Amino acid sequence: EDGEAACRLFRERSGEIDLVLLDIVMPKMGGPGAYRALREMKPGIPVLLSSGYSVEEVVQEILAEGANGFLPKPYGLSQIARAVRKAISSAVVS
Repeated sequence: EDGEAACRLFRERSGEIDLVLLDIVMPKMGGPGAYRALREMKPGIPVLLSSGYSVEEVVQEILAEGANGFLPKPYGLSQIARAVRKAISSAVVS
């Protein structure tokens, strides 16, 4: 729905969540703000970024902060499966 709703859901159910797929462009709280809030709640949670827009600078900034990868839209099942495997295998969740 939006970044604020994502953070609320994560706060309520973080023990059940092993990976976050986060859109960069969202209403209310965008991807960068949501990413930072999620990482404050659970620092090692694997986070994959996604967008269908040209947001290269923002993506690079969040990747530099520790996000686990970027999936440009549209993507298929094989691309997301590969990205999820890589993110989970390289992450250390606190």
